Amino acid sequence: MEQLITASDDPRWRLEAACRERSVRTFFPDQSDPTTARRICARCPVRRECLEYALVTGQEHGVWGGTTPRERTQIRRGVLTIEAVFSRVVRPRRPRRRRLAS
Repeated sequence: MEQLITASDDPRWRLEAACRERSVRTFFPDQSDPTTARRICARCPVRRECLEYALVTGQEHGVWGGTTPRERTQIRRGVLTIEAVFSRVVRPRRPRRRRLAS
């Protein structure tokens, strides 16, 4: 019987990751918007492997495969599918308008 090899068993997928040479802070934002990380993940060739790794190993923090911790919880519970997450378009947040002093 052939054993299925998952992303958690074989870390070679990390060598192709779009985030490999990026700042860790981008993928572990402190209470900030994860849009930058999501945009990097959206064009990553190993996005699925990264997300599978996060799901299998129970990553509770950061952006993995373009998902937030909340989204990964929803995937584990069956509320959200990986395909639904991957089909979303990542749009940057609109900058806040500054109010002019009167």
